[in-house]
Amino acid sequence: MTKRSLALTVLLAFCAIAGSAAAPPHLTVLARGECVGVGPIAGPWDVYEDMFQADAPTWLPAHTHRGIECTLGVRGTTMWWFHGAGKHPIAAGSALLTPQGRVHTAGNDGPASMAYFGPTMCPR
Repeated sequence: MTKRSLALTVLLAFCAIAGSAAAPPHLTVLARGECVGVGPIAGPWDVYEDMFQADAPTWLPAHTHRGIECTLGVRGTTMWWFHGAGKHPIAAGSALLTPQGRVHTAGNDGPASMAYFGPTMCPR
Protein backbone atom coordinates (compact mmCIF):
# COMPACT_ATOMS: atom_id res chain seq x y z
CA MET A 1 0.00 0.00 0.00
CA THR A 2 1.40 3.42 -0.90
CA LYS A 3 0.83 6.51 1.16
CA ARG A 4 -0.28 9.69 -0.51
CA SER A 5 -0.46 13.24 0.74
CA LEU A 6 -3.98 14.11 1.73
CA ALA A 7 -5.19 17.68 2.02
CA LEU A 8 -8.69 18.52 3.17
CA THR A 9 -10.12 21.99 3.50
CA VAL A 10 -13.13 22.35 5.75
CA LEU A 11 -15.40 25.37 5.60
CA LEU A 12 -18.03 25.63 8.31
CA ALA A 13 -20.99 27.86 7.67
CA PHE A 14 -24.69 27.32 8.25
CA CYS A 15 -23.96 24.29 6.11
CA ALA A 16 -20.60 22.57 5.57
CA ILE A 17 -18.78 22.69 2.27
CA ALA A 18 -15.60 20.63 1.74
CA GLY A 19 -13.02 21.90 -0.72
CA SER A 20 -14.63 25.30 -1.34
CA ALA A 21 -12.50 28.43 -1.59
CA ALA A 22 -15.31 30.80 -0.64
CA ALA A 23 -18.78 30.64 0.82
CA PRO A 24 -21.78 31.55 -1.32
CA PRO A 25 -23.11 35.05 -0.50
CA HIS A 26 -26.11 33.76 1.51
CA LEU A 27 -23.91 31.85 4.02
CA THR A 28 -22.00 33.13 7.04
CA VAL A 29 -18.58 31.51 7.56
CA LEU A 30 -17.95 30.66 11.20
CA ALA A 31 -14.54 29.00 10.86
CA ARG A 32 -12.21 27.69 8.17
CA GLY A 33 -9.32 25.25 8.62
CA GLU A 34 -7.20 22.75 6.73
CA CYS A 35 -5.91 19.31 7.68
CA VAL A 36 -2.82 18.11 5.84
CA GLY A 37 -1.30 14.71 6.43
CA VAL A 38 -0.49 11.32 5.05
CA GLY A 39 -3.34 8.90 4.58
CA PRO A 40 -4.03 5.68 2.72
CA ILE A 41 -7.51 6.71 1.56
CA ALA A 42 -7.99 5.87 -2.12
CA GLY A 43 -11.02 4.95 -4.18
CA PRO A 44 -14.60 5.57 -3.03
CA TRP A 45 -15.12 6.88 0.50
CA ASP A 46 -17.91 8.27 2.67
CA VAL A 47 -17.95 11.39 4.84
CA TYR A 48 -19.61 11.39 8.27
CA GLU A 49 -20.01 14.78 9.90
CA ASP A 50 -20.53 15.69 13.51
CA MET A 51 -20.78 18.98 15.35
CA PHE A 52 -20.14 18.86 19.08
CA GLN A 53 -20.40 21.60 21.67
CA ALA A 54 -20.02 21.30 25.42
CA ASP A 55 -19.42 23.15 28.64
CA ALA A 56 -16.64 22.08 31.01
CA PRO A 57 -15.89 19.52 32.23
CA THR A 58 -16.94 17.19 29.41
CA TRP A 59 -15.06 14.30 27.75
CA LEU A 60 -16.23 11.81 25.14
CA PRO A 61 -15.24 8.14 25.47
CA ALA A 62 -11.93 7.18 23.82
CA HIS A 63 -12.44 5.61 20.40
CA THR A 64 -10.96 5.12 16.93
CA HIS A 65 -12.21 5.30 13.35
CA ARG A 66 -11.76 3.20 10.26
CA GLY A 67 -11.08 6.47 8.38
CA ILE A 68 -9.43 9.81 9.09
CA GLU A 69 -10.94 12.73 10.98
CA CYS A 70 -10.27 16.43 10.41
CA THR A 71 -11.37 18.42 13.45
CA LEU A 72 -12.05 22.15 13.09
CA GLY A 73 -12.36 24.31 16.22
CA VAL A 74 -15.40 26.58 15.96
CA ARG A 75 -15.72 28.21 19.41
CA GLY A 76 -13.51 28.24 22.48
CA THR A 77 -10.75 25.63 22.77
CA THR A 78 -11.42 21.95 22.19
CA MET A 79 -8.98 19.58 23.89
CA TRP A 80 -8.08 16.59 21.73
CA TRP A 81 -6.43 13.62 23.44
CA PHE A 82 -4.34 10.94 21.71
CA HIS A 83 -3.34 7.68 23.39
CA GLY A 84 0.37 7.93 24.18
CA ALA A 85 0.62 11.61 23.21
CA GLY A 86 -1.64 13.43 25.67
CA LYS A 87 -3.75 16.53 25.07
CA HIS A 88 -3.64 18.86 22.08
CA PRO A 89 -5.66 22.11 22.14
CA ILE A 90 -7.64 23.07 19.04
CA ALA A 91 -8.51 26.76 19.14
CA ALA A 92 -11.37 28.23 17.11
CA GLY A 93 -10.22 28.45 13.50
CA SER A 94 -7.54 25.74 13.92
CA ALA A 95 -7.71 22.21 12.56
CA LEU A 96 -6.14 18.89 13.57
CA LEU A 97 -5.88 15.62 11.61
CA THR A 98 -6.53 12.31 13.38
CA PRO A 99 -5.06 9.45 11.33
CA GLN A 100 -6.99 6.25 10.69
CA GLY A 101 -6.89 3.87 13.66
CA ARG A 102 -5.42 6.35 16.20
CA VAL A 103 -7.10 6.14 19.62
CA HIS A 104 -8.41 9.58 20.58
CA THR A 105 -11.12 11.55 22.32
CA ALA A 106 -12.28 15.14 22.65
CA GLY A 107 -13.26 17.22 25.61
CA ASN A 108 -13.50 20.55 27.30
CA ASP A 109 -11.24 21.36 30.23
CA GLY A 110 -12.91 24.79 30.50
CA PRO A 111 -13.52 27.36 31.62
CA ALA A 112 -15.66 28.46 28.62
CA SER A 113 -17.82 26.34 26.35
CA MET A 114 -16.33 24.97 23.14
CA ALA A 115 -17.60 23.65 19.82
CA TYR A 116 -15.97 21.72 16.99
CA PHE A 117 -16.91 20.33 13.59
CA GLY A 118 -15.42 16.90 12.87
CA PRO A 119 -15.95 15.20 9.53
CA THR A 120 -14.61 11.65 9.29
CA MET A 121 -13.68 10.22 5.88
CA CYS A 122 -14.00 6.44 5.65
CA PRO A 123 -13.18 4.12 2.74
CA ARG A 124 -16.21 2.20 1.50
